Formats: sequence, structure tokens, C-alpha cells
Amino acid sequence: MNKYITILSLILVMLVSSSMIPFISTPRVEDLKIILQRYNYMDYEYIVNLYKEGRIFQDSPQMTYITVVSLFKLSNYQDVLKFTNSKVSDEFLDNNIKLLCAFSLSEVGEFESSMKLLREVTKKMYLNYYDDLLAYYQFRNSLFLEDIEDLLVLRLPTKLDIKDEEINQILKIIQNNPKNERLVLTLLRSIPSKVSQQKISNIITTVLEITKTTNKEVAQQIIRLKFEKEGYSILLNSVTNEIEKMYYQAKLFYLNGEIKKSLDIVKKIEWYYTQKKLSQIIPFDDVKIFEIDCYSKLLNSQEYNELIMKELPVSSKKVISYTLSKYNLLKPDVHLLVMENFVRKTDFSNLDYKYIRSFISYHLNEGNLELVRKFVDLMLNVSKNTDWEREFLALKYRFSESNEEKTNLIVKIIKDYPMTYEYYTVLSDIKRDKTLFDHITNNLIVLYSQIRENTNVNLDGLNSLIGTSLALKILEVTNTLESDINFVLKNASIKFDTSSNTNKLPEYLDELYKHGLMVDLYMELEKLSRRLDVSYLNYYSKFESTSMVCKTIESFGFSRNIYFKRGVFFTYFKNYLYPTPYYNEIIKNCKKYSVDLPLVYGVMRSESRYSPFVLSIANAVGLMQLITPTASSVGKKFLNLDKNLNILDVYVIDRNIELGIAHIRELTDFFKEYPENLKEVLIVSSYNAGTTSVLKWYRSLKTSDPLMFVEGIRYLETYNYTKNVIENRYFYENFILKDF
Repeated sequence: MNKYITILSLILVMLVSSSMIPFISTPRVEDLKIILQRYNYMDYEYIVNLYKEGRIFQDSPQMTYITVVSLFKLSNYQDVLKFTNSKVSDEFLDNNIKLLCAFSLSEVGEFESSMKLLREVTKKMYLNYYDDLLAYYQFRNSLFLEDIEDLLVLRLPTKLDIKDEEINQILKIIQNNPKNERLVLTLLRSIPSKVSQQKISNIITTVLEITKTTNKEVAQQIIRLKFEKEGYSILLNSVTNEIEKMYYQAKLFYLNGEIKKSLDIVKKIEWYYTQKKLSQIIPFDDVKIFEIDCYSKLLNSQEYNELIMKELPVSSKKVISYTLSKYNLLKPDVHLLVMENFVRKTDFSNLDYKYIRSFISYHLNEGNLELVRKFVDLMLNVSKNTDWEREFLALKYRFSESNEEKTNLIVKIIKDYPMTYEYYTVLSDIKRDKTLFDHITNNLIVLYSQIRENTNVNLDGLNSLIGTSLALKILEVTNTLESDINFVLKNASIKFDTSSNTNKLPEYLDELYKHGLMVDLYMELEKLSRRLDVSYLNYYSKFESTSMVCKTIESFGFSRNIYFKRGVFFTYFKNYLYPTPYYNEIIKNCKKYSVDLPLVYGVMRSESRYSPFVLSIANAVGLMQLITPTASSVGKKFLNLDKNLNILDVYVIDRNIELGIAHIRELTDFFKEYPENLKEVLIVSSYNAGTTSVLKWYRSLKTSDPLMFVEGIRYLETYNYTKNVIENRYFYENFILKDF
């Protein structure tokens, strides 16, 4: 009898002991692959549901890690904490599990325990992509523990949000430490500028009334948080220099609507600078910009434009840029003159290009075609042999009435700018115009022969060869493209060394790969490779990181100044630059929704460069970059979903792909009654900017010409995006998916 009691007791002890660690029944072996796939597709809800049903546990480190990550992602912090004392056979994964447990302790208010565990974990190796979360929870713990010493050295990552409870705690600490200006400054810096004024008004009031600060840095933080009057009042009381005092007083007058008083002070500062030659404590350009701003509020349209004309010859590039940012105040002829002065000072940067784009698109929408024509002639002289030139060649072609001039412009685009939006657009035009077709094809045949006969092979010549050969194929005149590509591959001397980097990537990446934890591997690669280095290319290829490979080759092309030789660069590296990831998932949904496969890859390439982890400033998510309202609407309409989707829902890779393709179908249906040759640009631009903006441009531009419509797109991002997607679509169609 005693023997049976002893056995029963042992069984009870084992049951009680095992209950200390979460028990989940072992799935079939084939289920492990499915679970890993769902995890790597970021379907955390699937994993958590399995966990709650008791169907996920296996005696393997990755399964425990997968469970903990998924629970944490879905804010199941109490469930995460059940794994605090669990041990897995992989020390690295074990440490990352403990890191997530430490984060969860902070979320449930166990700040001291969280901080203690964080100190233990950070002595060992952990995934670097958790760095921002680590900094956040260190800050959060120190905040609630009121550890002033730690708070003085910690920084809250700006990309993360701040919670209401943390804002209240910041207020409490400032109230308790009103004289510690360094602490006040640190806490103000921790507040993201996007936080609403209403949420932090008590903090600003406390800083002003209790601390009585005169600290300039504190004042600048207050201004950053959009409490400008309060910030400039502190600055006014903190500075001793007379010019600074005058400037901040002028700012306060301006903010209070006393523009004339503000202008009088600004003019006085300008007089001190020009006549008295006083040191420019406040930069002269900033003073001039402030002065122009005041005048824009006080003068009528005629007077303001006369002032701009008067100031223009002596204005700096910074001041002219500011003037251009207020383009709606400028009369068309004045706007053109300001642009003429601006382009003389341009360095052909992306920052400068936005003003050029704004000028063209604004005046096309306003119907000022003659003004745009004049500007195009100006820019053709300025932009020679830069990538900007292709846009102006295409516009000049569109404005031209001479077949000879059109022919010359088209041949130059084909020869110098192959595989661009302008290139494909003019080729589409040629197909529809018999007279133009004959002119162009004769010229192209002669040009092609000259290039092939030229023994002096260089990148420019090879670029022109591909441009001409592809054009002749698209126009169905000849088809020597395959042999010409082989000729380019043989003769293009593009070398890069993938073995020169002595700083190898961490060995734990191999462990992640072995465990099949691809989502962690890819996020870690992106974190470790902030500077894309071609010497790491073998690593990226080994780990099948399509996105990193693509971005690295692009970076290499820009650094060697060969990217814009697109005919050579794109064909030489086509398998790196234009891969077909998630092919089965994409083609299944393309067939389901009757959407063009090359277009989907074109969208994916432009949206995310094939990275499923992308989150844009506008909170667009994943491979197909969908915002949650759009994803929710499409999900209900096409996927029969019965709920609004959150960001984590939209990240799930196969769901993201289907939602993106279904959205393209939705836009295709929306524009089915619009002009046939405009449909693609309408669909693509709407994917980025939404149908409301696109319809507004469509009504303003009154055109069925795809080139002129794209030139009239008002948003620079949408303009570049539309062109890039269509370029990508053509490349996939002609080189990658030609047999599809």
C-alpha cells in the first residue's frame, strides 16, 4: 500500500512541477513547418490561438521563442511572464525570451523587476533589432522608478509613441524637481513632436510656472512641441544680445497677429546688419525670410510680387527657396523669373528638384502651358547630361509640332535614357503614329548599326545599345535583344568585391537561419546593415534576403555613378534588382482578382523593395504598403472580413499581398470608364495618393495623355512613385516574366 502511495505522490509532484512551465501539447511533425511559416509571415494571432488551444509546444528552442514573441506582439504580457523562468537549449534565444519577459514586466507595472532583468540580459548577446524597445523600456522603468540619474542619460527613441500614463509621470517628476533644468530638458526631449498639445499642456504650464526656466534649450524644445509663444517668451527673457532680443520680440508680435510691429523690428535688424555690419547672431537669411513672410501678410498681390522682383537679384538660394515654397502668392511670370534665378544656383539635388516639380505640376493644373513650355526650354539648357534631362526632353517632345524635332528628341531619350518612364511612354506614342513610326525606326536602325560597329566599347555605348535594341523589339521591328544583352554582359566591366569586409556578421545569424526564424533574421540584417555594403552581399544571398540584396546592389550603383546607365546596370544585375519573391502567393491572387502579375511586382518593388517589415511615415504597412483604413475596407469588400484591421493584421505577409492585389482590382474597376491609355497611370497614382487627389488632378488637367497627366501630379512622392511602378512593370514584362 505504501508503495502505491509513494508512486501517487511522485506523480502529483511531477504534475505540480510541470504546471510551473506552460504546457502545450505536441503537434504533428508536419505542423512545425506550418507554424514556422505562419510565424515568418508575421501571423502572430495564429500562433497565439494555437498556444491558447494547447497545440504549439515542442521540445525545441524556436517553438518557445516563437510563442513568446507572438504573445508579446499581441500584448499578452501576463502570458509572456509565464516563460520568465523557462530555459531552452539555445542560450541566445533564451536571452531574447528573457528580454521580452523584462519588457512585459514593465508593461504590468513591475518596474524594478523589469530593470533588474534588463541589466542581466544586456550583459549577454541579444537581437539588435530590439534596441529601440530596450531603450524605451529602460526609459519607462526609470521614469516610474523616478531614477533621476538614469533619466539624465537615457533617451526615448523618437520613432516610438509615448503613452498617457508616461506623460502624467513626466509631469509628476517635473513638479517634484522644478529646479533641475537638465532633467526638465531631458524629459521634454523624450516627448515626440506629434503628441497633441492638449495632452502635454499641463507639462508646459508646469515648466513655465513652477520651474521659471530661462534655459534656451528648454525654450527650443517647447517651440518644437508647438508652444511657440511660450518658447519665444522664454528666449526673449533669457538672451542678453540686443539683436536676439529684437528678433524674439518680433516673433512674439507676429504670433500675436501684430505683423506691422514685427516687420518694423525685422527691418531694423536688417539695417543693423547691412549698415552697422553687426555680427549676425541670427543668420541674415533667416531675417530676410521672416521679412518676406511679414510682407506676404501686409501687401496686396501686386505689391508683394513687385517686392519679390526687387529683392530677387540679391537673394540667396535659401531665400529664393522660401519664396518658391509660397508659390501660390506669385504671379505666373514672376514665378518663372524666380525659378530662373533658382535653377542657376541648383546642385541638382532631390531637395532642389521638388521646387522644379512643383512649378511644372502647378502650372499644368492651372492651364499655363505656355509658361511650362518656356520653363522646359530653360531646363533643357541647365539639365544637360543629368538624369533630370529626360523629363524635359519628353515635355519638349510633347510640345513640339515638328516631326524632325520630335524624332531627334525621341532618339535621344531612347539612346540616353532607356528603361525610364519617358522612354516607354514615347515608344507607346510611336506605335500609334504611322508617320512618326517610319521616321523613328529608320533612325534607330541606323543608330543600332553604328553602335554595334563601334569598337570603342564603353558604358555609354552599351547603354545606348540596350536602349536601341529594346526599342526595336518593343516596336516589333527587329529582335536581337538576347544577343545584345549577352554582348553587354561580356563587355561591361562592372566589378565589385564581396570578400573585402573583415567585419563579419555575427554568428548567431546562422543559428537563426538553422532554426528557421527568418523574420528575426531579416529584421536583424536590416538593423545591422544601416550602411549597405556590397561586401556583405554573400551573406544576404546566403540568408535569402531578397530585399537586402536588391537595396545593396542599388546602393552600389549609386556609389559608382552607374545606376543611371539603366540599360547596362539593370540588365547586368537584373536577377538581383528584379527578383520574384512570394511568387506562388502573388500569382494565385493575380489569377483570383484578374490583375497583371508584372504590375503587382512593379508596385511591390516601388512600395517596399520586397521588405515585409516596412512602416512608412503615413503608417503604410508591409510589402504592398497599405494603411489600415484601406486594408480594412478592401478586406471587408473582397476577403469577406468582418472586422477593422490593425497594423499587425496588415503586416501578415500573405494577407498583405492579397489585400494589395485586391486593392489594385478595386482601382481597376473604379477607373474602368476612363480613357484607356490613362487607366494605368490613374490606377498606379491612386494606389499611392488615393482616388480623391487623382480625380482632382484629372479634372484640372483635362488630358487623356498619360505623359502630361503624370507631369501634372502635384505630390512629388506620387509623381516619382507612378513613374517607378510603370518602369518596373515594363522591366518585369520584358525581362523577367516575359513568358508569363
